[in-house]
Amino acid sequence: MTKANYLKALPTQCIERNNLTLRTRIKRLGSRKPLLCVQS
Repeated sequence: MTKANYLKALPTQCIERNNLTLRTRIKRLGSRKPLLCVQS
């Protein structure tokens, strides 16, 4: 999954997949905005 597609899918993933796996993927991408989404 490309970074653009990943960020596009984030709103749904933040709700449905707020788990350790998602956090790990976000850390790998090094993107702070999705990480905030997961933490909040």
